[in-house]
Amino acid sequence: MFYDCMLEVSLMQGWDMEKENALFEKAITAEPTYRRHYRQHAEYLRVDWYGQRGDIERFADDMYSSLGPVEGPITYFEIATSTICNCDEQRAVHFSVAKMKEGYVLSAKTYGASLLQLNQMGRIAWTSEDPVALEDIFNQIGMNYIAEAWQDPDNFQRAHQWLAGLGQISGPISETVMSEIKTPEGQRYATLIQAKFEDKYHDLLSDCRANVKDDLRGFYFFFRQDADGKATGAFAYPATALNACFSKTALSEKPTFIAPPQGDYWNRIVVRSN
Repeated sequence: MFYDCMLEVSLMQGWDMEKENALFEKAITAEPTYRRHYRQHAEYLRVDWYGQRGDIERFADDMYSSLGPVEGPITYFEIATSTICNCDEQRAVHFSVAKMKEGYVLSAKTYGASLLQLNQMGRIAWTSEDPVALEDIFNQIGMNYIAEAWQDPDNFQRAHQWLAGLGQISGPISETVMSEIKTPEGQRYATLIQAKFEDKYHDLLSDCRANVKDDLRGFYFFFRQDADGKATGAFAYPATALNACFSKTALSEKPTFIAPPQGDYWNRIVVRSN
C-alpha cells in the first residue's frame, strides 16, 4: 500500500518519468502480481498526463513479454481495460484484441470468473465488432451489467441494439433457424451439426486463426441442406478476416453432413475466434 500511495503521489505531483519509473520498478519488485501498480503506471503514461502516444501500448507489450505466459497476458488485459474503459482517449490507443482475450481467459482460469471482467470483455467485443463474442458474453451477463465497465451505462443497451441489428442481415433465415431449434429434435440436431462442422473444418479454421493474427472476430455460417444432408446453399457474416479466410475454401465446397430432420433445412453455425 505504501507503493500504491506513492504512485498516486508521483502522478499528482508530476514527477519526471525517470523518477516515476524507478518507483514503479520498486513497486512491482516488491509485489509483482499486484496489478494496481501496473494500472497506475499506465495512468501516468496517458497522453493527457505525462506520456506520449504509443507509450501505454509499448508498456503493455513489454509486460506481456516479460511477466511469463500466464501473468503477462493477464497484466496486458488489466492495463488495456483500465485504459480503454476508464478514460476518454480509448480511440487513440490500439491494443491487441487477441492478447486481451488471452488475458481474460487466463485470468478466469487462474483466479476465477469476474463479473467486472466479463463486462469489460463485453465492451471490447462490441467496440471491436465481434458479434459472436458479444452474444456469448450477453448470455452469461444477462442483465447483471456493471456500468463502469461500459463507461456509459447506455452503451450496454447500444451494444444489444447493435447485435440485434446485425442479426437482421439474415432476416427470414434466422427466423427459420430459431423456429427449428425450438423443438427438441431441432436442438439435438443443432448441437450435433455444430460438432460435425467443427470436426470437419478443424484444420482449416486452425490455419485461418493462425494466419489472420489479431483480427480474431468470430462469425456466423448459415447453410441449407437437402433431405440427404447435402449443402445446397451457404453464406457467412459479418465480414471479418477469419470469415474471409474460411469462406475462400468452405464456400467453394458443397459438403454432405448427416441428414437433417427434413429437407430444405437451414443451420446456423457459430464460428468462434478461438
